[in-house]
Amino acid sequence: QHAPLPRWAVVKEADLPQPPLKAVGKAIKPGSTETEANPRARSAVLRVAERSSGEFSVVD
Repeated sequence: QHAPLPRWAVVKEADLPQPPLKAVGKAIKPGSTETEANPRARSAVLRVAERSSGEFSVVD
């Protein structure tokens, strides 16, 4: 692993690794019908992501 960079360091976007996931569209929240039938659905948010060629890494 690399040491963290100082805050003042300039990093170009091209130098960053490609993220492993790409967001697809906007977040979807439940409608009024769903929240009336199921009050716990108020906090639900559905997000869709597409896998990219970037690698996943494990953070301890």
